[in-house]
This record gives sequence, structure tokens and C-alpha cells, in this order.
Amino acid sequence: MNKLKSLAALTAIGTSLAGCSVQTVNTAPAATVTKPKPVAVANPWQQRQIAMNNMQSWDMSGRAALRFQGDAWTFGLNWLQKNKQQYTLQIKNPITGTLVAVLDQSPGKAVLRSQGKVHTGTDAERLLEQQMRVKMPVNGMPYWVRGVMAPQYPVGQVKLDGQGRPTQIIQSGWVIDYSSYQGNSYAALPGKINISRAQDKVNVRVLAKQWKTR
Repeated sequence: MNKLKSLAALTAIGTSLAGCSVQTVNTAPAATVTKPKPVAVANPWQQRQIAMNNMQSWDMSGRAALRFQGDAWTFGLNWLQKNKQQYTLQIKNPITGTLVAVLDQSPGKAVLRSQGKVHTGTDAERLLEQQMRVKMPVNGMPYWVRGVMAPQYPVGQVKLDGQGRPTQIIQSGWVIDYSSYQGNSYAALPGKINISRAQDKVNVRVLAKQWKTR
């Protein structure tokens, strides 16, 4: 009889426990606080390259002196850069200002107009050398005359002044020296540029009188 009472009591306790719900406490993971990474500030040379890359179109007028294999020419020039891949170069009589030649370059097509004749090709620099017997680095000049490296050539060497502007760029065998700038900022455009390549016996001196940027 006592055993039956004990069994009944255990059964009642078990039933009571079965009716109770077990609650679990979910502990949310502690919030992780991360320190913001410091923002890298571009140096003046990097800022200059960004500024020139954003300059899609521009106009430079001035004068140039070209020496090629012992011969020399002086002429006026106007460079109209329409976009990164298209430009018009006007070569003028240095005294009268009349047009001597007009060179147009667009993707895959170059057109040279001179002395009433029209010559076409795919590469402006090669076309100029073939038809006018002069070598002028017009393929790299859209960048070099503005004081940055030409992206189509392997990265070269650069010497900078205190404002982060190049005093010299050496790229693809060409040596470009800068003796003055029109302004004091890192993005100032050059005033005097000398471009030379010893192996081709060519030297181009450019005096940029006026810049217009858009």
C-alpha cells in the first residue's frame, strides 16, 4: 500500500513538471565597434593626374620650334583637344599666322591637310612624318604638354617640384622638360615644354601662350 502511494506521488510530480514550459534566454552578441579607417589623402602629383584625367577637352595656342636630323622649323600652333581620342592640330606661319597644315586625329583615322592636298592614314604621328618629313611626337603630346604621362606608353620616370608638378618626365625614350608653369597650384598648366629624343635626333620646344579648358 505504501509503495502504491509513493508511485502515485511520483506520477503526480512528473505530470506537474511536464506541464511547465522551459524558457531559454538568447543572449545577443556584443556589438563590435570598429574604428573607421583613415582616408588616404592623395599627394599633389596624384591630384594633378586626377585633375588632368578629368580635363576632357582643352585648347592650347602658342609657338613651337622643331629640330629634326639637322633641319629646323619655327611655327605657330593651336591644339584643340575635343576629347581623349580626338584632336585637331593647326600649324601656322609664325609671321603671318596663316594655316600651313591641319592635322586631325580620331579613333583609327588621321587626316592631314596641307598645300591643298589631303592625306589620310590611321596614325597621326606616322602620317605627319611620311608627308611632311618631320617627326613630332603628337601621339604623346596631348598628355605631355599638360605635364602628365601618356597612358598608352609604359610608365616612365618623373621628377617633381615642391608643388607636385613635373620638372621632367622620361617615357618611351622621350625626355620632356618643364621650365615654367602658368600658376602656382599642383594643377597649373605648363608654360614652356621641351620634348626630345636623342635616338631620333628630334627636339620640340613649345611655348604655350594661352590655355582654355572646358
